[in-house]
Amino acid sequence: MAEQAKKRLEWLDLAKGIGIIAVVWGHTYCPGWNRVYVFHMAFFMILSGYTYNAKDSFPRFLLKKVKSIYIPFVFWNILFTLMQVSRNHAGEGFLPILGECWKKIRLILLALDKNGQYLGATWFLASLFLICIAYKLLDTLLPLKYLHPVILMAVFSGLALLGFLVTLPFMQSRTLILSAFYALGVLMRYYRVELERFLKPTLGFLCLFLFIILAPHTNGNMGQNQYRNPGIFILTCLTMSIALICFMMWLGNRRLAVWQVVRAPLRLLGRRSMDILIWQFVMFRLVTVFQFLKEGASFRSIFNRVICGSTFIHNTDGINCFIYLAVGLILPVLWCKLLRSGPWGWILQKLYIV
Repeated sequence: MAEQAKKRLEWLDLAKGIGIIAVVWGHTYCPGWNRVYVFHMAFFMILSGYTYNAKDSFPRFLLKKVKSIYIPFVFWNILFTLMQVSRNHAGEGFLPILGECWKKIRLILLALDKNGQYLGATWFLASLFLICIAYKLLDTLLPLKYLHPVILMAVFSGLALLGFLVTLPFMQSRTLILSAFYALGVLMRYYRVELERFLKPTLGFLCLFLFIILAPHTNGNMGQNQYRNPGIFILTCLTMSIALICFMMWLGNRRLAVWQVVRAPLRLLGRRSMDILIWQFVMFRLVTVFQFLKEGASFRSIFNRVICGSTFIHNTDGINCFIYLAVGLILPVLWCKLLRSGPWGWILQKLYIV
């Protein structure tokens, strides 16, 4: 049993690794980025649902999610918001700056907004937190516990349909849509023994083939709640997610040492996926600064456009997109390793900030 649990954890880390690569790939406009954009968030939500622990009481579950998701999300977004508002409203006095900060901070505290200039990708953490708590609350309150995964799959599928039909404030329609994928992940975990008989590379290749056929016929902008062919959008999310799970399960079971060359970096990226999710846009700006310097831009222009402005990515033609990809994956891992080291690392970890 312990060996089986270890194997499951192995493929899950690998799946998170390939998932975070897909996230950064989509943000750096590497070849095929629009196809990746279709499924990458749904895939991560399925994996998050798969890790759901039904045995935890609601208070214990809530405390875990506050520590692991909510506190890092809130702390870093408030920090960057304070910096941004203070800079943009410099000279206006303390009270006006405080009032402007509070307008933004209260939405961050409610997990309804984030600092879009530097930490745009962290909206996923806010959505994940709200979905986790809603799922656990219903799981705790509903009768017929043995049917919960099926009942809640139906409930959250209905919410997802509502999300497609109605555009809610603060871009919360995407939270409703993604909640169905979280519920699907929980359902897969519940029936994992039966599913593992079918989640083989053969099924993976079939799903990949279906994804290739379906993907050109849909696209989605989750922030604006705009989708071309929503039904096909859901199918592309499902087919590619199942394909990746099949392949990562297969890879996790390879015992030859040569496969470790592939598994080791994926495992590392998977275990540090939150670090990458939070810091990727910040690290992109380092490449952008270098590009502007190479083009002869003035330091003042670079400071206003990149450091203080909203330009986090510049030229992604040719090899540049892969430079952005490498920087977006590697530097957040190194930066957060630094944050976790030394006496400050002990404090940050005790406060659950990292």
